[in-house]
Amino acid sequence: MLCEKPLALSLSDAWEMVKLAGEKKLVFGTNHHLRNAITHAPASLEVHGTEGSLFGYGIMTQKPTGDLYLQRGTERTNVDLGKREGLYEHAVRHFNQAVKGSGGPFATGVDGVKSLAVALAAKASAACGKRVRVEEIS
Repeated sequence: MLCEKPLALSLSDAWEMVKLAGEKKLVFGTNHHLRNAITHAPASLEVHGTEGSLFGYGIMTQKPTGDLYLQRGTERTNVDLGKREGLYEHAVRHFNQAVKGSGGPFATGVDGVKSLAVALAAKASAACGKRVRVEEIS
């Protein structure tokens, strides 16, 4: 069962979906297609470490475009990202593999519930003008 986000309008309904899918031994995925997409990050991305830096350019697109580079000192090399495919195709292909018993979806039903909890906390915070902890949402 592959669901679009949000899974439900309440956490109790979302948890019920996860529970029932587990009881029926169904693969439950949430369409968080960006979760493992290395080519879907801000238009420019820089990550600096003690031994080198990663630079991504032109990588905020639905289609798999853009480049990622590793720089160590003055040496810059292009990072081979392997076969590129659209984000939805990539997510659905992995979900189908999970249904066939190979691996799991990139974002599970539980991931979808957690995402919903964050969205509900943000909504509650905007309504009251104060910080609302995700743990306070039920």
